[in-house]
Amino acid sequence: MLTAKVLYPEIRNLNCGFYCWMDPDEQSLLSLSSIRQYQSPNLRYHYSTELHCTVMYHERELPQHPQFPNDRFMNATIAQYDIWTVPSGHLLIAVLDSYELEALHFQLRSAGFMHSYEDYTPHVTLGEYSILDDQAISHMEMLNRKLPAFKLRFGPQLYADTLGN
Repeated sequence: MLTAKVLYPEIRNLNCGFYCWMDPDEQSLLSLSSIRQYQSPNLRYHYSTELHCTVMYHERELPQHPQFPNDRFMNATIAQYDIWTVPSGHLLIAVLDSYELEALHFQLRSAGFMHSYEDYTPHVTLGEYSILDDQAISHMEMLNRKLPAFKLRFGPQLYADTLGN
């Protein structure tokens, strides 16, 4: 997988949007994967290879020559679990507390990228509930009661890809 800094000229030529993310390191991936032991009937957990933290989702025209930050590790803590309803369904989210990821996001904004959502909340999407019912809400609340505030580490690579073909 190529990093954002290396791949950007190709992405820029395609001008199909810009998606930027960081993957958890091995230990963090194990910690996130351990959450799957807490099952819910209408929840499909994402595969471990799908777990990541989005840093930027840019759908507008791309900046010509943005300055990319150097690759480095980013630390985060799971602040809480939440359910976000999006057009595709109901997502189980690990909301992250991370000054470093927020600073990286705003560094990319300063380089000319514009996030598709007004607010940026560092998070990892853990899975998707097929329906949002009392069972799903109880499951999410149970995770908030039972699970510790995992410390996570992302990086050091900042990856990127286009949003379309």
